[in-house]
Amino acid sequence: MAATKKDVEDFQIVISEAVRLSKLLNESYDLYANDFDSKYDSMFATINVPKDIYERDQSQKYFQLHLSSMAQKKLQEITSRQIKQNNWVYELTSNEYINHIKDSIYIHIKEKKEFDLSGCSSLLSRAYKRARSKMREVSYFFPIHAEGVTPEKDIQIGNVRITHKENIYPKIKDEEWLESFIKTDEQSYYNSLLCIDIPKCSNEISRRRAQNVADFIYGVIKVFAASSQVNTNQMVLKKNPSESNTSHYIECSNDEYYVCGSISFRVNLKEFWCALEEDLNSELGEVIKKLTECAISPRNKNCLSDRLIDAFCWFGDASRDNNEHSQVVKLVTAMERLVTLSIEKKDAELTKRFCSRVSCSIAIFHGEIDTWKLEAKRIYELRSDLVHGSQNLYKSYELPLNVHPFRLASFTILSSCIGFNALGLDLTNYETQLKDMYHQLAEHCLNEKYNEKKILPE
Repeated sequence: MAATKKDVEDFQIVISEAVRLSKLLNESYDLYANDFDSKYDSMFATINVPKDIYERDQSQKYFQLHLSSMAQKKLQEITSRQIKQNNWVYELTSNEYINHIKDSIYIHIKEKKEFDLSGCSSLLSRAYKRARSKMREVSYFFPIHAEGVTPEKDIQIGNVRITHKENIYPKIKDEEWLESFIKTDEQSYYNSLLCIDIPKCSNEISRRRAQNVADFIYGVIKVFAASSQVNTNQMVLKKNPSESNTSHYIECSNDEYYVCGSISFRVNLKEFWCALEEDLNSELGEVIKKLTECAISPRNKNCLSDRLIDAFCWFGDASRDNNEHSQVVKLVTAMERLVTLSIEKKDAELTKRFCSRVSCSIAIFHGEIDTWKLEAKRIYELRSDLVHGSQNLYKSYELPLNVHPFRLASFTILSSCIGFNALGLDLTNYETQLKDMYHQLAEHCLNEKYNEKKILPE
């Protein structure tokens, strides 16, 4: 990896600070301890022998480098620059890479190499090779309660699948460890696993990517369920635990205590999975497949696909929220991600544009444009009241909710999948094209037929 002149300057500061701090420690531990900007800096104040080198030969005499607050700051700046410069943001974290740089500094000094441009480039190359050697391809299995999934048949959603837990649990060698989780986490409630394959990257990035993909897929399922008017309240993803099938609380009145609660009865979703498979075998399914690939392997540049993936994630998050008015805020955010552009001013036309674009996106497939426009206006005004302070979320039981926000948002997201795909999901610097698309859509929806019901896609 090529080092910059700034990298060289910063490495030289790190080494000079190490020499200074070592002298200070020999003079007085109190002076050494007081040299750090905070107690947290002192926790990361040394570079020690790399573990692999120590394990290879324990007979040698090893040394230790001391890192001042300034040196730690410079190492962090080097790390951040390298990750940005080499487009590694989805490959490893700065915290992981900085540890490999520290190990490489130790080896560099041990081999008596210079901290010039060539030497620093060699040091950074070694650090990346060490980081790369730790990277793995990992498959993640998140417990999910998906009624209707059987051991005989997986549900495939793009490159991700839902499989029954009996297809995976028998493969786990440590049965006692698995059993301890099942008992403590009530994991027996979850009948399936959401399976996600993440390409080669660092451990921390791999987990983050898998969790983000899980949120996206959960949102996809919830969007399709809402559009089909299927109740999937009991579909719980273990990554985000929520209420199980029972819940309770205690009431006290006149010194008498009562246990109150509710029970959610399980609904067999077998028909929903069959319907979902049919939907995913359409043009819409091809878009979901592309989005899943983008979520698994994100790109450094912002693409049009990012907006759709975010919208699905916001929708999934709203479905986990227990406050219906908080759900509204999140569902409007999901739709705003699709129809609001940064190149447009936040003026009096903002609400009008939101309502027009949402209603046109839905009407092109479902008709009834005036109905959707009215719902969009109501939900956007309610969201504004909640967010900007004229209404209070914790007093939201006073607010009437005379709209169907999940239906509105699900139809908006699914309709946008078709429109965005036509523009190109890989499109960057897309806002002008997206603005033109919405303008053409509005012109197209002036046709009176879009006030009729159940208009099929042309």
